[in-house]
Amino acid sequence: MTSRQTTGSVVAVSHIGLCVSDFGRSLRSYTEGLGFTHLSVYVDDLRAVEERLLKLGATAIESMRSHIPMRDGAMDVLFLADPDGVRIELIQHTR
Repeated sequence: MTSRQTTGSVVAVSHIGLCVSDFGRSLRSYTEGLGFTHLSVYVDDLRAVEERLLKLGATAIESMRSHIPMRDGAMDVLFLADPDGVRIELIQHTR
């Protein structure tokens, strides 16, 4: 069996943010207790995933784009907001 690699794919879920029915009631519980604030995923091609999400109505939050040098390569991070304002964090490790 041959595995097909697609560029611009989510390769792993980092963590998940939740939508709530009553923001005021849930804010303290989620932010102080559990820390849920957004969806975060690792991707194999940050630019390709970003372009696809922009075409689907997301907005890049340029002030939250970063390149972080690491001992074994680098990590590129970008936050976007979906059409409802939910933040999506894309992370790509490069070696």
